[in-house]
Amino acid sequence: MTKYWLADKAEAIISRFEPLHTGAAWHTSNPMGQTWVRNTLAYYANVLATDSIETSLLYDGEAGELVRMMVPQARSLVRQFVTIVSKQKLAFKATAEKTDSDVIQVTRLANAVGVQIVEEEDMDLKAEDLLEGGCVQGMGFLEACWRSDRGGIYTIDKRTDQALYRGKMEIANRSVFDVLWNWGIKNWADQPVIETRCKINRWTLVAQFPKLKSAILALPSASDITAQMSAGGVNLFDEDMVWVYKVYATPGPALRSGRMIIYSNHETVYYDGINPYGCIPVEPLIPERIGSYSLGYPMLSNLLPCQEMLDHSFSAWATNQSATAVQNIAVPRGANVTYEDLAGMNWFSYTPMPGIPGGGKPEGLNLGATSQETQKFIPVLMEHMQQLSNISAALRGQPPPGVTSGRAIATLLANALEFMSSGEKAWVRCLEKVMMHGIRGTCKFAKLDQVVQITGRNFETYAKKFVGKDLESIKGMKLQRSNPMMQSQAGRMELLEMMEKGGKVKSPQHFFSILEGAPPQEAYETELSEEDLIRSENELLLDGKLVMGLNSDDHAGHFRSHMGLLNNPDVRHNNQTAKAITDHARWHYEQAQQVEPLLMAMARTGVMPQGLPPPGGEGPPPGEGEGPPPGAPMMDGGGEAKPAEPAEDMLGRVA
Repeated sequence: MTKYWLADKAEAIISRFEPLHTGAAWHTSNPMGQTWVRNTLAYYANVLATDSIETSLLYDGEAGELVRMMVPQARSLVRQFVTIVSKQKLAFKATAEKTDSDVIQVTRLANAVGVQIVEEEDMDLKAEDLLEGGCVQGMGFLEACWRSDRGGIYTIDKRTDQALYRGKMEIANRSVFDVLWNWGIKNWADQPVIETRCKINRWTLVAQFPKLKSAILALPSASDITAQMSAGGVNLFDEDMVWVYKVYATPGPALRSGRMIIYSNHETVYYDGINPYGCIPVEPLIPERIGSYSLGYPMLSNLLPCQEMLDHSFSAWATNQSATAVQNIAVPRGANVTYEDLAGMNWFSYTPMPGIPGGGKPEGLNLGATSQETQKFIPVLMEHMQQLSNISAALRGQPPPGVTSGRAIATLLANALEFMSSGEKAWVRCLEKVMMHGIRGTCKFAKLDQVVQITGRNFETYAKKFVGKDLESIKGMKLQRSNPMMQSQAGRMELLEMMEKGGKVKSPQHFFSILEGAPPQEAYETELSEEDLIRSENELLLDGKLVMGLNSDDHAGHFRSHMGLLNNPDVRHNNQTAKAITDHARWHYEQAQQVEPLLMAMARTGVMPQGLPPPGGEGPPPGEGEGPPPGAPMMDGGGEAKPAEPAEDMLGRVA
């Protein structure tokens, strides 16, 4: 080989991938292929393995005498895990690098774009499906791609009468059966090339690529491996659907601009050129990694042995009940037994016979009894499955007896969730990376005006136009995670009680929003924004820049935080920086002495205070205190108030 195969012609690259497109290839191309198929069939067995429309039970044996009863306890535990981890509503917060543009406006725009992607792409549901696939098959994928056939029509090409669209980002789930990658490479960022597949209507492709019409119409209809695995799995609507494959090669020394190929087969290559994403816009979810490979260990694989034995135990019990649950009566041969019906009552009469055990008395046979070992084995299996899944009784809504406090329940939930932290961290990180792919894709491909809905205070919403380049300074999208205490109604009530005692809940809107699961930060958003302001001012002061303040600022909080910068000897010995800090701190000190008490009380609490005089008033009512009102100038020895003489340097140095 004298040439990198990814730099070869498209036909040569496609020929490497096509042999792996068959379902059988998944059984041999990696060590997890059979596990993926087995787990998928086992997880959906109750709906894929049905024998009749009349009953959910299955019957085996020569004459159907054996009952197969499937009790999907493992699926129930997986669903509980998925529900607990993905319960919170997805909300992303953007971070931007410092530029000359208004960072606050840029991050606000990015946050709104994130909300739009979450809502339009149903990311809450897709994130749940992603996690469920990770539990069943060990891993799943999310692909962020730009769709040029979506986003609304902006014009019609008069030459071809073809509609041209604004375009929009698509976030799509891809299962392990829809992605080809080098599973021997542990770090996903080191993957040189991957391939994904999806179903697209052939007539959509014909409209987009009219020159390839005959080749597209000749493509075989798409078939799904899950449909092949199930009995009689034929989708009549797949007739117009064909597979479209995307090859993503990352940019690097061997391929400076990367490579991207979109095709269905050799005759239908829709795109072949540089990788416009500049990366692989596909992210894996691997809750639990297998060794040094990019393969995941399925949670379901731990539960399946117990699940199968549970099904066997219930099946044995059900078979016994089905065959012998109706009472059987044994009568010794030669016994003189007769049957009579009197007023609806059944009577057996017999003549005691000598030489026959019991005199020939008819007796019932307890053939429907199931062995004690089988009955005891079932709860053992169920308890073992709960331990393997780390789904405690508290997470299942069954706290220990006597535990009723919301705080205690929240503590149990937090302890139980610690066992799930690795899976949750992988899930959160995957979502953050995919959302960042969505922002970058929008930034790169949205050349035409896009519209996003921005919600301000008091839920006021307005439409804002933007183009992709407006998001250039965005460098990260962080998922806002909720406290475990917020994942139960009792925990939220307990938290609200604590916040009310601390005076943090200032309105009914805050109360009911938090009760319904909104993050507690909504109740103290103002305090958080002021802390952000103080941190931003500290950064400017360290750069020796001028910082402006307002007389309604929290002067004490600003003063303490700014002066804390001088705890660093390097800052103290930098005269320019130290002077900028002390000058600004002195300004807060002087403002604190002059600010009106009514203004400060309103700014701090948001409530009209009681007992304070309005500006220019005559002071508090008689008998309500003889000391100076808050904020009055300091008195020197009880004499007349004098303005303070500012020092040249608050560090006590002589200029």
